[in-house]
Amino acid sequence: MKLFHLPLLAGFILCNWHLWDGCEHMKELPASVGKLKALTKLNLTNCSGLTSLPPELGGLQALTKLILGDCRGLTSLPDLSGLEKLEVKDLPEKLKPWEEGGRKAFALG
Repeated sequence: MKLFHLPLLAGFILCNWHLWDGCEHMKELPASVGKLKALTKLNLTNCSGLTSLPPELGGLQALTKLILGDCRGLTSLPDLSGLEKLEVKDLPEKLKPWEEGGRKAFALG
């Protein structure tokens, strides 16, 4: 089964770790990911179909690790500058300006 979109995540509000490794056909994360207030780690490795991440990630104050290995489809990232404890692993090279710019909202132009 190929996963193109995720359903509403309201039932997972207390979840603290999400692993979507290998969901290469997933096109987007739902805005409801912002309701996962206890989320500490988000692994999106091999989610090459993703082109952006929802801005609601910026409200996840518990998020400490974001793993983006082989997310080659990403062309924009939201403002995550307020997440001071966030460690971003395996950021695609083309998105390094996002990190260098203080993790403010960024899109390839």
